Amino acid sequence: MPHRKKHTMRWLRSILAVVLSCLLLCSLLCLYVLHVLERTVVETNTALTAYVQKSVDTRLEELHRYSTTIEITHANTLLKNLRELPGTLPAQAYQLSVTLRDFLVTNKLARGVYLYYPRTGLVVGNMGCFEAASYYALQGVPQREGYDAWLAELTKSHDTRFMLLQMPKDERLCYVREMRMTGEIAAVVVIEIDREELLRAFDAAGLPGDSATGVLLDGQLVAATGNMALLEDTPGLYAAWCADPQASPESGGSFAFFNASALPGLDYVSVYSARGLLRTVRFTLAVCVAGAVCCLAAGVAASVFISRRNAKPMEKLLAALGAQGSGAQDEYQFITNKIEQMMTEKYKSEELMQEHQTLLNGLFLSTVLRGGLHSENAIFAAAKRYEVSFEHPTYQVLVLAGTERSVPDAGPEPGLLHGTLAALGHEGLVSAYGGRYVVLLNAEECLPDSQAEALARALLDQAFPARPAHAGVGPCYDSMTDILTSYNCALLALRCEAPSARHPVNRYTPRLTRADCGDPGVMQAFSHRIYEKQFAQAQQLMERLYTEYLYAGAPAGTEAMRQSAVDNLLADALRAALPEARAAQEVRALTAAGPPHAQRRQAQHALAVLVQAAAPGAEDKEPVAVRAKRIIDENFADPMMGLYLVSEQLNVSNSYLSTTFKATYGVSIIQYINRLRVDQAKSLILNTDMNIKDIAQTVGFSSDINFIRVFKKLENRTPTTLRRESRP
Repeated sequence: MPHRKKHTMRWLRSILAVVLSCLLLCSLLCLYVLHVLERTVVETNTALTAYVQKSVDTRLEELHRYSTTIEITHANTLLKNLRELPGTLPAQAYQLSVTLRDFLVTNKLARGVYLYYPRTGLVVGNMGCFEAASYYALQGVPQREGYDAWLAELTKSHDTRFMLLQMPKDERLCYVREMRMTGEIAAVVVIEIDREELLRAFDAAGLPGDSATGVLLDGQLVAATGNMALLEDTPGLYAAWCADPQASPESGGSFAFFNASALPGLDYVSVYSARGLLRTVRFTLAVCVAGAVCCLAAGVAASVFISRRNAKPMEKLLAALGAQGSGAQDEYQFITNKIEQMMTEKYKSEELMQEHQTLLNGLFLSTVLRGGLHSENAIFAAAKRYEVSFEHPTYQVLVLAGTERSVPDAGPEPGLLHGTLAALGHEGLVSAYGGRYVVLLNAEECLPDSQAEALARALLDQAFPARPAHAGVGPCYDSMTDILTSYNCALLALRCEAPSARHPVNRYTPRLTRADCGDPGVMQAFSHRIYEKQFAQAQQLMERLYTEYLYAGAPAGTEAMRQSAVDNLLADALRAALPEARAAQEVRALTAAGPPHAQRRQAQHALAVLVQAAAPGAEDKEPVAVRAKRIIDENFADPMMGLYLVSEQLNVSNSYLSTTFKATYGVSIIQYINRLRVDQAKSLILNTDMNIKDIAQTVGFSSDINFIRVFKKLENRTPTTLRRESRP
């Protein structure tokens, strides 16, 4: 009861103060409210108009971006370089025409698009490929009247512009952009704009009925909708606005609002009837006066009722938080203390989640090292199950061991080693396995030997300070199936030196294996893949073939003999898969004498040629990087999407795909996928009320922890910070 009386009186005093203050202000502001409301309505309509016009600008800017995309296409570059029109147009011209036709399907604002090449007089557009005169004649009855003027308009010296192009039957609003080479106009892209579609955004905004909107090009009205009578004095209103851009010109009881487009030459105009614009204002004023009288009568009674009702949630909240019933304590301070306590518990929970993830990382690595996962698909599925994500295409294992086989009880937890790894700028997993610490590095490209050894020594200093210890560094691979191979090689390197206080680090080399063996099973598997024409799978075995068989410490003569066997195997496959002339050229390059690293590089090249030749329709296919990008663009929200999945769909090796994608687009596949996911997540954060965990799952992240880490890395702030900053 003491709580209830205290809260009731607090609410009663607050509500009465607000009600009486509002009534007093209404009395003082009655004469002023009409002017304020008029101004508010005008500003609201101005903001609405500006918003709609900005959306129109956005759609027009898409045309500019598309014209930029066309400029860098291979087909356009080829056609720009032509000095004269060939007897038979190259196939790229027709491919470009199909691309332009596809653009019209996806962009309703464009009613037509074509490129004019002044050097050859060629026009390539959505209707096909024509000489300029033929294309012009297709727009109406065959005639040349106006043809020269049309060409002159197209080749005027302006970088980018909107203009009205006079065609045989009509005048068309167009976006025109020049493409120059060595100071000359090499091509002109023209996008014809559908005026009705351009105005559809104004209709969709639900502007008042007694209004009109239009688009001006260099002061001339080129598209309009609504009450056309309101636009009769547009030239005069436009001149007044040009003289004073901050004003809203009036004429004949109408308000005009002009806005300059972000695009050159374009302006927007919206005209409203003063009577229709202020009708709601006058009605609102009458309602306010009547409402003030009613509020005065009901204010006191409602205040008492609301005060008692509003006190109940506070009472329930205090009871749920364990507040005492005496009422002696400050309830708001009590709630503040409880919130701080819950936030502290939340931070502790996050730390526990991080420790839990570190434990999962170790369990995943232990699962892989036990050797029960025999395919990359199985390893990837296990990574998803343990919520482990790899951002980079290469994998390398380090093994740290002390004086005894078991990890010392006083040694640091794997989490501390993982923190050291992150502090040194590396990504990977840490696990205590087989009495040793095992570190799996995941990097964009293989670390140089000196860096790998320095990293291993830094981890030894952290794991075994002032204790004898040593480390082994395994080779680097681009396939998850070779993690176990790298681990075994690291163990072999570990045995080369005894542990000591100076923390020696030994790196695996093929010379560490026995000189008389190598692994003939790798050669057998490689040969089988070649005979079965499974060249992509053979590519995945190439690294192991050289590490574990060809150069596994055999005498120089044996190494040469084994290399010759591989060369002959590849040469036979080249002769069977390629035309005779091409095959002869590739075989000569393959069998040319050279140092071992050159022979290895040439064998890898020959195998890449076989992969391309074996792909269906290989001669007509787009580059691998382009096809990979299309797959990613369509499926980036799939949590399984990654380097291995794309390479599997394209039937190429991980290393080949990773190298050609980065050479083409300047970023790795994982970086590109993360960029797409983060961009989509930003849109959901800014435009929806979805929680962060649901957004992470929607855009393809396996967990919200990974999502927050990647988002902060790319945007330098967390998703929650972005949402808070975007909302007032």
